[in-house]
Amino acid sequence: MLDGYQRDFPPVSRPFLQLANDSPDDWNEAELIGQLQQARRLGVLSRLGCIFAPNTVGSSTLAALAVPPERLESVASFVSSHVEVNHNYLRAHHFNLWFVVAAETAAEVAQVLSRIYLATGLKPLNLPLLREYHVDLGFSFLPDGDQSRSKSPPPPSLMLNWRERRLVSALSTGLSLMERPYQQLGRKPAAGKRTMCCNGWRTGKNRA
Repeated sequence: MLDGYQRDFPPVSRPFLQLANDSPDDWNEAELIGQLQQARRLGVLSRLGCIFAPNTVGSSTLAALAVPPERLESVASFVSSHVEVNHNYLRAHHFNLWFVVAAETAAEVAQVLSRIYLATGLKPLNLPLLREYHVDLGFSFLPDGDQSRSKSPPPPSLMLNWRERRLVSALSTGLSLMERPYQQLGRKPAAGKRTMCCNGWRTGKNRA
């Protein structure tokens, strides 16, 4: 079931009901949600949600710092304290702290890197995306599944209004594993019901 819905997750009011109905394994909605909840509790499933192509809804860059070992903990903590920073991790290299900065504009990304430089005295290595190589995150769950994926054309960049930005923010944690996850998403402080109805899911395949 999971293998078949890594793409085109249904933007309907009860998506897990549709998944259960489409499954050849006689799932019902409650059983399917229960299995997904258990998988998340066990750490098998971390998040069920959308992925946005780089630099299509805002701006981002990969950055790295060469941090002295005795300063790693404090510098890593400071870097991670920025809401624009994610995927902050350690590597066995001269540039040993690697992180992603994502913000609404390239200027805001540059401001974050400047703040880190001024506060730490360590100049970030800025590695913005210049050429995209197609790395598909949808790998088959099945032992004999097809691992090859066709390359899709690059999506256009979107200029989001404030409602759409709130929706993207609410989507960052993924969908709730419940009967009506989109309704729950619309109740989050970062996304209103009007946003969900008018902007978020009308073009579900491309926007979500």
